Amino acid sequence: MAASKRAADNYEMLVEETIASCDGNLRSAVRALLIANEHLEAEVSQLRDFARASARLDGARQNYLH
Repeated sequence: MAASKRAADNYEMLVEETIASCDGNLRSAVRALLIANEHLEAEVSQLRDFARASARLDGARQNYLH
């Protein structure tokens, strides 16, 4: 089975599971996915902020040591 076919099958299964977890209500499934995406975007933003702060600290340490 080609990788793209497996990926498509996996997405189909995830779609079915998501809809089933919302008792077949498509609107609720979309809402749940939007909320989950919002949480993931917030987490990515926090990680970017942490990475920027860490890079600034590393740069400051390098300047201090030299």
